Amino acid sequence: MGLGLGASAIFAGLPKCLAQPAVEAAQKSIPLRLLNPNTREAYDLELFIGDQWNPVALQWCHWLMRDWRQQTAVECDRRLYAALYVLQRYFSENGRISINSGFRTQKTQEALREAGYGPAVNSLHLRAKAVDFTLPGVSMRNVARATWALKLGGVGYYEDMNFVHMDSRGAQARWADSFL
Repeated sequence: MGLGLGASAIFAGLPKCLAQPAVEAAQKSIPLRLLNPNTREAYDLELFIGDQWNPVALQWCHWLMRDWRQQTAVECDRRLYAALYVLQRYFSENGRISINSGFRTQKTQEALREAGYGPAVNSLHLRAKAVDFTLPGVSMRNVARATWALKLGGVGYYEDMNFVHMDSRGAQARWADSFL
């Protein structure tokens, strides 16, 4: 996860249909467009400067993915941002990804459990390696399928709440509603 890992290396090994739009977008400096609907913050971020990560954009990404209930931000796994970038470019160059939940503190996790949401005990949200998101105007079942094709880690498709969970655990895992 060092700064030296650039766009070309990140997208290498992805299925060409997913990687090509992202590589072209990185070359054209198309921003990663993110929205946190809980805070109403929206950012258009140049994720890469040439073939390198943009450190300023990364800080804004970390802030947007913060536990907004506790106002706690940490450094999130940047592979999540790269994957969101790939998905946004694949589905809609001008689309805006809505980040429902990124990093969570233990306090927020317990509050969600008490409210009946049933978050996993060892959730990767607690380690800043997971994101729940939507891409408005796009079939979330198709987004889940494309997320699975990235082979980043865990994918959960929650049809009743219309969002996709993606994490960077490394090994592929899937649960929730069927999407394949």
